[in-house]
Amino acid sequence: MGKDTINGEICEGVLASWNTTKPQNDIDQYIVWIDSITKKIAKIDYTKREINKYALESAYFNTYNNYGGIILPSEIIVESNMAKKGFLHKMSIYSFNRDYMHKNSLLPIQDEEEEF
Repeated sequence: MGKDTINGEICEGVLASWNTTKPQNDIDQYIVWIDSITKKIAKIDYTKREINKYALESAYFNTYNNYGGIILPSEIIVESNMAKKGFLHKMSIYSFNRDYMHKNSLLPIQDEEEEF
């Protein structure tokens, strides 16, 4: 999707969509802006089809923290063209704890008749 400067950093845009790059009535599409140096997500622009076919939102990933080797955003600010002024909401991650599960519980449930 090209390059843009976000919060003073040069970022590269990647389109995330399903089945086609053309707008779809029932599926949101995303442009993920990745910092060219850190390779962390700086911003995500996306549609909000369930709200309004013209609704656009942006989520800014301003800060990241390292939780035992897992790097997560610690502040995400969301703005919308549907909000009159200011940001729509702010999400903060204050801590993170790992949890473990068996890898088989992450696999899709297979239909007995279905063959792969």
